[in-house]
Amino acid sequence: MYSANQTNPQLFAEVVLPLAVPTPYTYAIPADLAPQTRPGMRVVVQVGARKLHTGIVTRLHHEAPSYPTKAIAELLDDAPIVTAVQLEFWQWLATYYMCYPGEVLNAAMPAGLKLQSESILKIVHQPKDLEHLSDNAFLLMEALENRGELTVQDAAKILDLKNPLRIIHQLMDDGFVALDQELKEKAKPKTIAVVRLARDFTESELNQLFEELKNSPKQSALLLGYFQLKNNYPDENIPESELLRITDASRSSLSGLVAKQIFIQAEVLHLAQPKNTKTLQLSPAQHLAFEEINRGFANNKPVLLHGVTGSGKTEIYVSLLKEALQKHKRALYLVPEIALTAQLINRLQLHFGSQAVIYHSRLPQSERLSAYKRLLTDEEPLLLLGARSALLLPLPDLGLIVIDEEHDSSFKQQDPAPRYHARDSAVVLANLAQCPILLGSATPSAESFYNVKTGRFAGATLFERFGGVQMPEMEVVDIRKEKLWKTMRGHYSPKLVTEISETLAAGKKAILFQNRRGYSPIIRCDACGHTQECSNCDITLTYHKYHHQLRCHYCGYSTPPPQSCPQCGSTDLKEVGFGTEKLEEELAILVPEAQIERLDLDSTKRKNAFNKIINRFATGDINVLIGTQMVTKGLDFDDVMLVGILSADSMLYYPAFRAQERAFQLMEQVAGRAGRRANRGRVTIQTHRPEHRIIQHVLTHDYFAMIEEQLAEREVFKYPPFVRLLQIEIRHRDKPVVDAAAAAYASGLQNWLGDCVLGPEYPPIARLKNVYRKTILLKLGREISPQKVKTYLWELQTWLHTQPAFKGVRVVFDVDPN
Repeated sequence: MYSANQTNPQLFAEVVLPLAVPTPYTYAIPADLAPQTRPGMRVVVQVGARKLHTGIVTRLHHEAPSYPTKAIAELLDDAPIVTAVQLEFWQWLATYYMCYPGEVLNAAMPAGLKLQSESILKIVHQPKDLEHLSDNAFLLMEALENRGELTVQDAAKILDLKNPLRIIHQLMDDGFVALDQELKEKAKPKTIAVVRLARDFTESELNQLFEELKNSPKQSALLLGYFQLKNNYPDENIPESELLRITDASRSSLSGLVAKQIFIQAEVLHLAQPKNTKTLQLSPAQHLAFEEINRGFANNKPVLLHGVTGSGKTEIYVSLLKEALQKHKRALYLVPEIALTAQLINRLQLHFGSQAVIYHSRLPQSERLSAYKRLLTDEEPLLLLGARSALLLPLPDLGLIVIDEEHDSSFKQQDPAPRYHARDSAVVLANLAQCPILLGSATPSAESFYNVKTGRFAGATLFERFGGVQMPEMEVVDIRKEKLWKTMRGHYSPKLVTEISETLAAGKKAILFQNRRGYSPIIRCDACGHTQECSNCDITLTYHKYHHQLRCHYCGYSTPPPQSCPQCGSTDLKEVGFGTEKLEEELAILVPEAQIERLDLDSTKRKNAFNKIINRFATGDINVLIGTQMVTKGLDFDDVMLVGILSADSMLYYPAFRAQERAFQLMEQVAGRAGRRANRGRVTIQTHRPEHRIIQHVLTHDYFAMIEEQLAEREVFKYPPFVRLLQIEIRHRDKPVVDAAAAAYASGLQNWLGDCVLGPEYPPIARLKNVYRKTILLKLGREISPQKVKTYLWELQTWLHTQPAFKGVRVVFDVDPN
């Protein structure tokens, strides 16, 4: 234990741990570690009697706390792995979004940087030579080989050390061990088998080699093929598969060249790719938008680029990103969902080569760790392309942030904390890093549009499709009439079936959009009206015909569909509604020549499944793509001439204040997939309400009329951007406890905020995963200090947790809910 000493003041460190605790912990820094300890470094500390955790030092000081402090057990880094801007940004996220600093750290850092006592270790690779290992490392590898797995606590006992983390980290860095979590995620980095020349051969030596290989035509072809491909790869590492493909040679022939010491084989994490050094030729309209953006940057304002679908916004992004990297700065390009942007990744890698770093939550932990370390250590300027979690990474010398499809709801994190909005947070990060930020969309969010309107953001527009291509021709089908006339063919109108057939006959492709996966969302008994519900959640189970299962899309519960009604015994069970599975089945019967594939969460669960489907669609193996929101984002094909929206109504009547804005955005975005090159595309919308004003705005592509209507309504009914929303959710496994706790919490708020407090009410799905939820919504006018409200909310939560009746109640804050 350490205490402050006035004659020799003790140095203390504030340490953030990846735990849901309100404040950092204070630890004393031993004298031998004090000179090299700096904010942003990892330290090993003891929490409680036995647990060890890896934490981040956030502040150093000489202010002794009122309680005895433990000492830092070990310093793990030679230099900070979290930058000063990162620390400041993390603290802002925790304060603004009402979560704990440790929850931000947990979201930001790869698992390999956050070892703790309970972490489970397994062998990844057994070293051939154990002699170079230290005694302790040898003992640990031997124990792992015998037992199969160990916790960090087990390792401490085996080595008779309080802190074995440094040894474990060394073994992890050498690639010998990994966390069980990483192994479950298949964390071994994906490597590429490459070949290169064993050494630099002179021209005369090469001539002699070809002469010697005269009697080995396959080996001669391999050597010749290598020189044909060499200029395509800056580091002259040629993928084995590519070399074997173009030469039609066998691996044994390649092994022969390796044995002759002409080639050497290696495994690399990524290939250095040649960059397109040509200057992008922007159209006059793009050039004008480019100049508007730079004027906004010059005025130190975030800029919103409002450009219609197919207008060439990406070319403008690439031009700006190239400028940033040429100034030897880093750049951040955020997209809503990384898995949906395979085409974009390929385009960016063409322009930026190996300078492009990919980061998202679907990557194995080891690849995330590699990307994190590369961002810290690489001296060359890098472009980080990622989803919202990339915002939390180290980006020294940040020179530009681009937020693509800024309106997309995927930028808002739901669970777990921090429940941050990546777009809004990126604006704050840009301010902290003193760098420009560009937001782009064909259908900007109401908040961003309002920010331009009030002068907080600068604006740039691009309302001309690239190459002068017209916006798609829009038409609506009134399925009320079709049903009345009994002309509907399953869930397809005759007009849509005809258009699909004509499109395919012309050698073109179609995309069909239905924002619901599965076969049927409800199985209902016609005799008594009973519907099959999830045993863990208050929601009906969706029928998936392919797997012959009823599934809950929230908790994952599944069960075989019943043969008879469990309520009344009737066998008169009917499928109500339709999803992508049913649409696929019906279209295969209606248009037999269609080569159909689904693009939804069910069809893309396997690794690379999304890319495979998209590639098959691009090459023509598939000519009809039926999908959910996935088909609205990031797809750019030359020959998609028809888009069908099967059920616009399900989007229009969702119980949320953003529902109509989002319905317009989704329909306009998916419509933009049609006719993106020379020929004008067509869009057919099936709806029961063709007269609905949102449908009418979509038909005329009238974004401005839609957004002005939405803003007028929100001003009257007090919704963003005119007020701030803050949602409090009370959770517990017992419904009466939730009712009482929510009432008590709301009462405390109403005494102070009065009419600003709405609720408590049950949300549309009151029980999820056997936990009941009740929500309280605060509408805070601009005259109310949000920080004072947040302070009071924390105090109310503390009070609630002191009440014996509310033991186990969880309070969840969601600032700026979606």
